[in-house]
Formats: sequence, structure tokens, C-alpha cells
Amino acid sequence: MKKLFELLDFEVIVLENRKSGDLWEDLQAINRQIENNCDCLACVISSHGAEIPIASSSETSPQPRHHVLYTEDNIIPTDTILKLFNDENCPNLQGKPRMFFIQACRSIFDIAPKSEVDEGYTIDLVQDQVDIDKVPEKTKETLADTHGRHEEEENNLSICKPIEPVDFCLIPCYEDYLVMFSSSSGKLGWSNKGKGGWLLYCLFTVFEELLDTNFDNFLQILSRVCGKMATDLETSHGNKVYNKTKSAAVIYHMLTKDLYLRPKSMMESET
Repeated sequence: MKKLFELLDFEVIVLENRKSGDLWEDLQAINRQIENNCDCLACVISSHGAEIPIASSSETSPQPRHHVLYTEDNIIPTDTILKLFNDENCPNLQGKPRMFFIQACRSIFDIAPKSEVDEGYTIDLVQDQVDIDKVPEKTKETLADTHGRHEEEENNLSICKPIEPVDFCLIPCYEDYLVMFSSSSGKLGWSNKGKGGWLLYCLFTVFEELLDTNFDNFLQILSRVCGKMATDLETSHGNKVYNKTKSAAVIYHMLTKDLYLRPKSMMESET
């Protein structure tokens, strides 16, 4: 990833194997170094991680969880890192994109191993193309969203079960932020000895192929990254529960503008 962002003309700072206190001090120092002429921020994290419950006063409803990252001596909440660079804490980045790529597990303690893996789905390709003009159209009665529903619809509503509380993980995403995880909530993140973390491997591979081209919108590129992870990578594990499983990357974002990442040399040659 260092090589990739250097090719994209980022100023790269590498932090490795830090204790929680040292990591926090280093991140604060980076925050102070950010000047108004900075175009954006990209933060790549590769570590162990988990989702742990947030203390709640309610004993009946499910406890929300938050994501944490493991350091050399402890843990640090992922939101603590995200929040450090929001508009309030880093005004020089206001209105500019901030991207976080997190290669870390999102598993939950005390759950069955089968629940923390993504087994994927096999989809049989029956036909390469479908002529949409030959698909029969089935028209349903149009119903209004206002007062005066049909009697049958009202009867159906009357027997609906109340909504049950659901388990969830809080992932704060601030304005002009993009946060990409290597797995979905509650699932393991995977890596290989040769390739490293799956998310980071796919990010580098997809971007490297595009460096000499006119880049697509950044979100379109990340869709390719998700696709590559889903189709090309599969675990090889001695435990059959973990063998031949998948990992689906997840993107949260509140970007307010289209984003294109190109080397400055390419942009200068175009002008």
C-alpha cells in the first residue's frame, strides 16, 4: 500500500507495531501536520480487530457493538481514530475526502465459528444474455400510499408481528468520509501469507492496473475491488468450518463530491 499511494503522489507516513498510547500520539501529530493545502487524507489500517458490546443501561434490548483495533498492548476504538480527522477536530480537511481502509476482523466473541464466516453462494449461469423485450410484463394494481387502503391490506397489517430488536454495530461515518472494511459486521477478515490482507491485496491489484489510464470515479473502482474479493479469493483452511469461505468488503460513505485519484504528473500532462 505504501508503493501504491506513493505512485498516487501521496505523502506517506508508516506507523508499525505501536502501543495504544504511542499510536494515539502519532496520529495526533499527523493531525497537527495537516495544512489547508492538503487535498485529502487516506488511512490504511491492517491489524486484528473485533466488535465488542457498548455498555448499556437496558437489560432487555440487544446491546449495540462498536469496532475496536488491537495494538501492541491493548485496544483502541476505531471511532477514536475516525473522529480525530472530522471537521471539528481537523478543520483543514473540511470539505475534503477522508478515506479509511480497514483490514481487520469484525467477529464477535462467544459466537459459533460457523456464524463468523461467509460461506458465499453458488450461482449457476443459465444464459449469458437475456432479451429484455421477450420478458413478459406483469402489471400489478397500483396502490396509494395515503388513507383508504384495501380491506385485505388492512387485515394483513393487523396480524403482523411487532418488530423485534436486532443486533447491530455502530460505524460512525462523518461528512466527506469513506470507510471500507475487509468484511461485513460479525465476520472474520482474511489474509494469505503470499497476498497479505485480502482487502489491501485487491485494492493494490485493481489500482495498479489503472495507474496509466483515465481513472473511473473512485466508488466505481471500489466496486471492482469488492467484486475481485468476492470472486477471486477463497480460504484454504485445515478446519472445514473455515475452509472455502469468502469475505465481502463493505463500504460506508458520506462523500459529497465525485472523487478521482490520479497521479499529479498525469493531471499536469492533461492541462
